[in-house]
Amino acid sequence: MPTHPSQPNAARPTADAGTNPIPPGRYDIVILGADRAARWAACEAASLGARVAWLVGDADGPPPAGVAAATIDVYRGAPHFIASDALHLAGRRLHFVRALIATGATPIVPPDSDIEAVPRLDAASPADLASPPGRVAVIGAGATGCAAAQGLARRGGRVTLFEAEGRVLPREAPEAAAAIHAALTADGVHVRTDHRVTTAVAQAGSWAFRGSAMDGEATSDAGPFDKVILAAGRRSDLRALDLPAAAVETDGARLRLDERLRTTNHRVYAAGDAALDHPSPHGAMACTRVALRNALLDGRRRADVLTIPRVVFTVPQLASVGLLAHEPEAADVPLDTFVHRAEATAAPPNVSHASDEVGVVAFHLAAGTDVLLGATLVGSDAAAAIGELAHAIDAGITLAELGRAIRPPGVFADAVRAAADEAHHRRRSPGNRALATRWLAARRAWADRTAARG
Repeated sequence: MPTHPSQPNAARPTADAGTNPIPPGRYDIVILGADRAARWAACEAASLGARVAWLVGDADGPPPAGVAAATIDVYRGAPHFIASDALHLAGRRLHFVRALIATGATPIVPPDSDIEAVPRLDAASPADLASPPGRVAVIGAGATGCAAAQGLARRGGRVTLFEAEGRVLPREAPEAAAAIHAALTADGVHVRTDHRVTTAVAQAGSWAFRGSAMDGEATSDAGPFDKVILAAGRRSDLRALDLPAAAVETDGARLRLDERLRTTNHRVYAAGDAALDHPSPHGAMACTRVALRNALLDGRRRADVLTIPRVVFTVPQLASVGLLAHEPEAADVPLDTFVHRAEATAAPPNVSHASDEVGVVAFHLAAGTDVLLGATLVGSDAAAAIGELAHAIDAGITLAELGRAIRPPGVFADAVRAAADEAHHRRRSPGNRALATRWLAARRAWADRTAARG
């Protein structure tokens, strides 16, 4: 019997002629993927004493760091399912109790657009974004596209940002998106909305893009461009895994998952970008924590109740969380919305510089209450502040309770106080106001009588 690899000083299985170990038996969990979420899952599972196989594909780089690294079998190569509880990789069969698909995601290529031939920059690669920008087309004006376009423009690039919808950041509140659009334009980004790129045309060492509007009408050519960034969304490519062999079903390109992040084969879970309709690093990690606990410990945690903020890392930043007034889901939910706008402020006495921050903060409350359901922030500290609001929504902390917290000066602190005060004033009934008025009048009369006797 092989020694369990999670035991201290356990003898590791002898590697085969390639780079992969020999499977020591059935694994508690097999983790597919090489991104940050998969790495965390492998280390966390090993720290719990699980026998772990980490399938990193063709990814380069060292195995996971830390004490748990010695208890993880790292496999390289292209795996595929061969049964509901087994995978095949490089001539080896890997049997498992549970499997976790955390394969990350890659940019979506616009269909029938010939974009594959255009030199590409990766918006997720610091090295690519630090290279000389030149003339760059960014396809997709979501969070990734807006941040990449502004960053390249600020480094001197000639950047055109394309969006098939009628405005940038179509998932976000219109007023907040308009603030980011204005910031992009001020930094020299040429924004073309209502323009779906359909064709890339070579032109003397560069490229031009042709497209169409939402009504199907052709738009004018745009270019020339040297490089392109694909930012119209990300998607996990699961075709090579042979999911039908494991009875794992999909809806188009998405895995069919339940609220616990189980696939239709309850031995197989999904996490990270593979579990999200709109991938983000923090969302991927949150889903991975849920999926791993459920997979290893037969937990019942639900991913559909997670409150995951969205952040756009432009200058200023935009962050949102929860239910927003413009979303279709809000159509049947009565909301009270409070909007606070802040202009540039003078520096406090102990600060050497003034703030140039211009912010917009919107809070969405259940009508007639101060129960927070959603919020949108625009400002230099939006990403840092949105976490507090996500926690408030999860914990049922009311706007009044948020307003009583003491915070240092800033757009977010001012907005919370102002919105809490406004919500309190709106809910004040005529009866309460009349009672307070009578009380104050009586106290003035008493003070006058006391002064007259004195």
